[in-house]
Amino acid sequence: MTDVDVTRPAQLLFLPTNTAVFRKTNDHVRRIINRHVQRRAQRRRRTDGPPPPSLMIDVFPSPADIEEIVTDADPVTLREVTDDDVEFLHAPSPSPESTALAVVAPVFQPQTYLDSSRMDPFLTSQLTITPAVAPIYNRYFIDIMSVFEPLHQEREEYNSWLVPLTLKEPALLYALLACMAYDMEEVPSANFGPVRRRDMLGQRVQYQLLAIEALNRSLSNPALALEATTLLAVHFLSWQENSIDGDSVHLNGVKRLLALRGGFKGIHRKEIETIMGGNAWHAIRTRSRPILPTVLDDLPMSEARFQEILDGSDPCVAKNSAQLLSRSMRSYFGADFWALLQDSRKVWICYEQIGTFPFEPLEKRYISIKRVNIDHRFLSYALDHPDDVEHSPIQEVVRLAYILYSRAHYGIVQPSSVVARALVADLKYALEQSDLRSFWNDASNVLLWVLFLGAHMSAGQVERSWFVTAMCKIRSDKMRGDKSWFGARRVLLGCYYSDRVFMESLKRVWEEVETLAGLLDLY
Repeated sequence: MTDVDVTRPAQLLFLPTNTAVFRKTNDHVRRIINRHVQRRAQRRRRTDGPPPPSLMIDVFPSPADIEEIVTDADPVTLREVTDDDVEFLHAPSPSPESTALAVVAPVFQPQTYLDSSRMDPFLTSQLTITPAVAPIYNRYFIDIMSVFEPLHQEREEYNSWLVPLTLKEPALLYALLACMAYDMEEVPSANFGPVRRRDMLGQRVQYQLLAIEALNRSLSNPALALEATTLLAVHFLSWQENSIDGDSVHLNGVKRLLALRGGFKGIHRKEIETIMGGNAWHAIRTRSRPILPTVLDDLPMSEARFQEILDGSDPCVAKNSAQLLSRSMRSYFGADFWALLQDSRKVWICYEQIGTFPFEPLEKRYISIKRVNIDHRFLSYALDHPDDVEHSPIQEVVRLAYILYSRAHYGIVQPSSVVARALVADLKYALEQSDLRSFWNDASNVLLWVLFLGAHMSAGQVERSWFVTAMCKIRSDKMRGDKSWFGARRVLLGCYYSDRVFMESLKRVWEEVETLAGLLDLY
């Protein structure tokens, strides 16, 4: 043992020479050795920084280390480690005996010194995603994004845009974390289900305060105040504000920032959709006109191009809203609302195929802008045309049904949320003001579509049975021919509907309708 060159620890291997004794080695000995080595490695990293990678890493203690371990160990459970138990072999000139032993020795590969506690181990970010932050951060980009952007191509584009921004700007990261902490406090997953509250209040308030503190620094800098990250951070604070108390302080802040920077010019289309979505939520909850104005269209689409897209669309997509625009429905709608329905048909046929149809990047941006502007027009229509509501109750029902469809499509609106509660209450009230006894006569198919959406948005809520019962009456009195799910789906395709988004939920609704119809037939 004395002739070993301990000044070159990277060339030493720790090998058992006595197999029988090695098997009898107390587990406590190995635990103490491992713990001691880990403490030494941690101290070395703190003082000297990470050592450079080498072909053989010093992961075993030197003889002096073992002596120190034996001295500090519990004498009852730890016996002395002797030279008969282990020997240190010099790697450059192995003996024949050591060569035989080296066959069973572990092979040590080059190691990298990356911090496994970081989501960004290469230190590309200015911020540290700690183990406490990671679950909340992952919830948005894994659980929620898979629902909000179900198509892989669109999800990749969203993440490639937003992830670098969150790692760059503290205000945006903390605002997003505050939103997700609130979401995790309310429900455990993105899917509809009963609310199971979690105690995230402390984290949510902490991240909200950090976001506001970081925002104050950004807003004090004229250049940073106009950045897309600042605009989005204020939006995420308004999102949480919307969900909890219905206030509009931060949404008004978004409006002021947009006025300062001259609108959404240079802003990614996904950010436009996100911010205008929060604008719509506030308008629904407060039953008021949207605070933010419409977005400037910066690339019109010609009729010839839309016809080309329509011809290349799936037949199910091409039927979108055809029933609403049929000749039999014209008498139920005013002239301005009829024009709005025609515009919305073009937008949704295109929007439904983003991620599958070969649109140009500028076309995608145009479609996104047109969609949020169509939503804006539907939200403010009743306030802009109050006489139309009194003239045609059916028109008001269709308007609310469209808003519900647009919020539920690619959106995560929990039926228990304040926004969903407001939508369902308004839709149910509007339906009761229409002539439900006649089931809207020749517009019964449109009524069935409206009731489907109401049942979808009231999953687990008291209104669900009301919508299902009304659908059961339409099924028995108005539906002709196929009364199965396939017949109901045919009706849905003529209005606003997407298999990818709604099939699973609406199929369950129809199963409830068929169950109720079967029970009624027994009595």
